[in-house]
Amino acid sequence: LEYDPASQTFKLSLKWRGIEENKLDWRLAANERVEEPRGAAQGLRGENGLRSGFFIARIGGLDGVSVEVMHRIRIMNALGHRIHVFTGELEDPERFEKMTGVSRDMVRVVPNARLGDEDNQKIREAAFGTDIKITDATTKLLYEGAVEKLKKELELFISEDGIEIGFCDNIFGLPSQVPFALAMKRIAKQHRRNMRMIAWDHDWWWEEYDVKE
Repeated sequence: LEYDPASQTFKLSLKWRGIEENKLDWRLAANERVEEPRGAAQGLRGENGLRSGFFIARIGGLDGVSVEVMHRIRIMNALGHRIHVFTGELEDPERFEKMTGVSRDMVRVVPNARLGDEDNQKIREAAFGTDIKITDATTKLLYEGAVEKLKKELELFISEDGIEIGFCDNIFGLPSQVPFALAMKRIAKQHRRNMRMIAWDHDWWWEEYDVKE
């Protein structure tokens, strides 16, 4: 990935080797696709590119993760892929549109995916903040309820928008939104045959101040 300060544009070059004997060479440069995907990659692209889902707890802000994800969304949008975002919080809709070139209407905001969601905070406290363990009967009930609630929202998003490839940003890197991470894990397992997924983590789990020990 190369950035040209003069034109304020990105140049993306991607080489992808296929699976087994179905080898492919897919290069993307200056918005021009040199060779079409074959074999294992067939069926990934919709009529106007990949129907791409970005899964992130918070977007539209000026934190490093939001900015990085919005840059990638802008690149993929410019390459002709259809962008859909699943998030708990869209901080600044105008900033999101300006930085990505994608309408805020393509963002699905699900409040219980927020970092500050009440159930998530209780689970984090039980898991990391006290002597209460996640196996405690009451906590486990809350934990399973929160995970399944988010999983249903994710299934609806993937089904309605026809997501073909998913990018999970900082969902697994930090235990900041525990139900979101576990719901995504279940979704990934459930859709492993019909949807590619990439976990893109920007932080390490031990960087979270309250879970270091």
